Amino acid sequence: MRDEQLLPKLRAVYEENYSCYGVRKTWHVMNNQHAEAFGPIARCTVERLMKNLGIDGGRRKRKKPKTRSADTESCPVDLVDRR
Repeated sequence: MRDEQLLPKLRAVYEENYSCYGVRKTWHVMNNQHAEAFGPIARCTVERLMKNLGIDGGRRKRKKPKTRSADTESCPVDLVDRR
């Protein structure tokens, strides 16, 4: 029953923060803003409920390399005759 009461609050906290908060930040906000109504909320509970709702935090984008190797056709032949 408590989970059903937490689900709308959890979704509201997630959407208020531009759908970027992950489990840790959502858990902190839930305990700061809604602890008087629901009591302390465990981190694993927030994690489980977010997984049930299908929401997760924003991820940092992987940086792409700024340079790339030249094509093998455009490289000169081995002038040193290495083995």
